[in-house]
Amino acid sequence: VAAVEAHSNHPIARALVRDLEPYSIPGRWAENVEEKLDGGLAGDVGPRRLRVGSLDHLAAHGHVVRADLATTAESMEARGESIVGVAYEPGPVVAVAALADTPRPDAAAVVASLGERGWQPEVLSGDARGAVERAAAAVGIDEARGRVEPEEKLARVRELQGRSEVVWMVGDGVNDAAALAAADVGVAVHGGAETSLAAADVYASRPGLEPLEQLAALSKRTMGTIHRNLALSFTYNAVGITLALLGWMDPLVAAILMPISSASVLALALVSLGRDPARRARGVQSDASGLDAKPRIDQPAPAHAS
Repeated sequence: VAAVEAHSNHPIARALVRDLEPYSIPGRWAENVEEKLDGGLAGDVGPRRLRVGSLDHLAAHGHVVRADLATTAESMEARGESIVGVAYEPGPVVAVAALADTPRPDAAAVVASLGERGWQPEVLSGDARGAVERAAAAVGIDEARGRVEPEEKLARVRELQGRSEVVWMVGDGVNDAAALAAADVGVAVHGGAETSLAAADVYASRPGLEPLEQLAALSKRTMGTIHRNLALSFTYNAVGITLALLGWMDPLVAAILMPISSASVLALALVSLGRDPARRARGVQSDASGLDAKPRIDQPAPAHAS
């Protein structure tokens, strides 16, 4: 299992590798590993092909769960844990593992802070419903849906946009890529799959949700600076044009004042950026420029986070 899961960046795969690798047989590798957007992956380990994934994934590939393992899996899922099954091809499910999500220390505080900003967070996950609801409740999110396919995530994003909502999509997996690309702002988190990084507008290079809060604060500050400088430029030019039309301003003076106008706008922007604590949010960045977000000036509605 560790050899097969080592080929995936999924959080469940990393957990399985971390806890099972100490028991691995030295020199045993997985080959021809295949991972699709269907809740699992398969690979050749020695002479046999091993498949690891959700019980739904295994059932779709013809692997039957024995009655005793089914009872064990049901009790695990009732506790709000995610279930992973293991099977050789062909053959029945031979083992199950339970994984529980532990909320990050900053998660509840960040969710509460974003709620105060007008966000309406919800969780869309392909994991078991019990596990998703348990994790969402632990951080203060009321809206949570499990067993959600990638197409359903994309449909949810478009549904919200159809209601004139501004959607921020935060994801880390291959199955989030389409929704990340469709959202008004797609945010790929630390440790995510390469496909999610390519589809997102912003990459958070530091673990946790704090970079998301800093991004929201920086975005608001940036838009405020843009609006303030536009107002300043409009006032400056309106006064200058009026004085010129009345003959109270010499052309030479106007020529001198124009670059001063541009310099003053730039100086105000730099001063505003220097005062902003979000500028020091090193956890929010993409490429060398720091941020690769796409501000939407024409959509003032509260953001809806998934």
